[in-house]
Amino acid sequence: MRNVFDQYAQNENRLTHALACTLVEDPRLLRGFVRWATGTDAPQRRLYVTEQTFPGEPEPAEGEAEKLGIPDAWIYTDNGWTLLIETKVQADLRREQLMRHVATAKRRGFLNPRLLALTAKRETLVSKYGVITRRWDELYRWLAKQRVRSDWARKLMTFLEVSERKFVASEYLWEGALTVFSGIPFSADEPYSYLEAKRLLRLMTDELRKRRRLVRTLSMDPKGAGRGAITGSQGTSVWDFLPLKISGRLDRFTNAPHLTISIQQARLSVAVIIPNALAGSMRRQLASLDFESFRELMRVVTSNLAKVANARNGAQPCVEVLQRHYPALRASPIVDARLEFDPRTAFPSRGRIKHQPEWLRAAHAAFSKRRANTQLMIGMLFPYGPGKTSSRPEIIDDIEEVWLGCKPLIDAMLKRK
Repeated sequence: MRNVFDQYAQNENRLTHALACTLVEDPRLLRGFVRWATGTDAPQRRLYVTEQTFPGEPEPAEGEAEKLGIPDAWIYTDNGWTLLIETKVQADLRREQLMRHVATAKRRGFLNPRLLALTAKRETLVSKYGVITRRWDELYRWLAKQRVRSDWARKLMTFLEVSERKFVASEYLWEGALTVFSGIPFSADEPYSYLEAKRLLRLMTDELRKRRRLVRTLSMDPKGAGRGAITGSQGTSVWDFLPLKISGRLDRFTNAPHLTISIQQARLSVAVIIPNALAGSMRRQLASLDFESFRELMRVVTSNLAKVANARNGAQPCVEVLQRHYPALRASPIVDARLEFDPRTAFPSRGRIKHQPEWLRAAHAAFSKRRANTQLMIGMLFPYGPGKTSSRPEIIDDIEEVWLGCKPLIDAMLKRK
């Protein structure tokens, strides 16, 4: 069924229409919105909202508003107070257009018009000219605080989520965001969706790039490219990575260890990947370790990962050895062998996990005596479900701790102390 907000062809117009409808339907939310946008209260008079037209005039055809110098929306009173709204997603804000909107409002009798620019990107240009700039993701955060009292706030949040999912899928939204990460909702009641997973993955990696501890401790490159365009609309998992700053010439991310996130159907996988094509010096540094030295290294990493696991997140440390081959250059890989185990099995304990060191020994042998396309993964698996940390924004903190816990492994490959 078509969404009640979905009445326009152009993306910015759809978002403006959704915002305008929400504010018209909830006068209390409307006044709160003005306070959020401007920092001051609106006059204690009736507030009117109109979009894509001049106040008191019929709406022109879609696409004509910009030619006529009409702001995307107006909030106004009958005594000359107004807040103009201009919305953008990927297009840049233009000073000339914004100043034209203000001049238009003054000609129509609004003495001191204010202008709010809503954009998906971080804008700096127009702040010099007295324009109020806010981002869609900031609006989303504000709506999240209002949703307990306002059904319309919840409806607009949902529409922003759906719109972002569509924009990401069509590669229309390549910079900025409409929402913020609020957890992975997948469960028995809300089945896995590939398109939703792509949206969430993008928000998660954006948040993790801001983590200064990852930059300082692991030399994560916050500006380094992750995967290219993640295409497709179906699948059982979607993944991306954050690169590390590593000295020397590396042709691709597959030549170096990298920090990965994979949103899968039943779980979230967070790991450090040691790829098959790992640069020779790093591979030799790790492969030269005898089993006892490798075991001691993994004991430290496993101890770090075990500290992240708790009843709230239900997380499990994980090691995976994966052997694959590719039938053609651009074909999907075929898995020849997969060994996945909890590394706590390698160390005696009084807990319920039984001591079985052969799994770690097999992983060491497969990596150090590699004869095929083989990668090694060390990290954590987080299950989905109501009440689990994966369903809340705090999962970002756990992801950061997993990667930091793998620091001894990264240091060993890069000869760091």
